[in-house]
This record gives sequence, structure tokens and C-alpha cells, in this order.
Amino acid sequence: MSTQMSNFNFNLMSFFMTAFKKKSFIEKRIRESQIKKDDYVLDYACGPGIFTIPIASFIGEQGKVIAADIHPLAGEKICKKASNMELTNIEFYQTDCELPIPDNSINVALLFDCIHMFKNINKILAEIHRVLRNDGVLSVDIHHIKKENGMSLIEKSNLFSLEMNHDNSNHLLYKPRK
Repeated sequence: MSTQMSNFNFNLMSFFMTAFKKKSFIEKRIRESQIKKDDYVLDYACGPGIFTIPIASFIGEQGKVIAADIHPLAGEKICKKASNMELTNIEFYQTDCELPIPDNSINVALLFDCIHMFKNINKILAEIHRVLRNDGVLSVDIHHIKKENGMSLIEKSNLFSLEMNHDNSNHLLYKPRK
């Protein structure tokens, strides 16, 4: 539900994300997202996996990270990194919306720095709502648009209710409405 960028632009974005997203920032977002050992985590629009890989290391072998992205290079980069680190708890799906995973199977879903790119946010939010457990968490990090506009996009779906708005940050936590 977004337009696939060129390979050049994907590689350029990957370079800048890897170069400028500090380890401390990534670890902070993981903590704030309430991810725990053995969780099943969806990293939707995962890009080059700057969150996917550290989460897979953190949750351990009993947990799983479902990484999803529209771009095939995302899967190549993540699978290569996972193999190099001997991580076996990551599954990658190339998709523009639907995921081949069961209903109510995800503890935490991430939408980090991506909602500004979606053409049909409601369809994507509905898919995330489908796979998220009743007690799950949708963790959103909004960039490239005003925080209020991003919040409005999510709240208009009527699928999630705001649980936590981190002060001085674009990071939000939502609970699914059932």
C-alpha cells in the first residue's frame, strides 16, 4: 500500500538509517515499545532491519520477528545480517499489506518512520489489528509529517486507542480496540 522506491533510493535510505540511527536510540525505542523476551514482534515496513536485528537478538530463540516490507532488498539485507549473526528467529515477507500469519499472533507491532509513505493507511492498520493480540501493543514512531497528523491517521481508523504519548518524542503506543 505504498510505492516501492528504486533500488538506488532504498540503498541510500539504508545507508543513512544505518549511519545515523544510534544504537542508544534503537535500544531506547525497543524498551519503550514494551518488547519482552519470547515475544512475537512485527516490524512492518522494516527497511534494512535496523530494529529487526536487535529485536531478534533481544527476544531470544523462543521469540520471533516478522519483518515485512514492500521492497525485495529489505529481505536480502535482513536475511544476510541474520545469517551472519546466526539468528534463526526472523521471517521476512515482501508485501504491500497482507501478511500470511495467524490472527492474534503478535505481541508488539512496530510502525517506525513509515506511515507517511502509505497510500492506504486504513488497510494496513486493519491488517496489523488482525494479527495483533488483544493485549498487544502497536508502537509508532512518526517522522516526516506532523505528529498530530500521524496520530489523526491512526485514530481515524477506530482500531486503536492511544495508550502512551512519550513526551518530547514522536513515539506513541496504542492498544487494539476489540
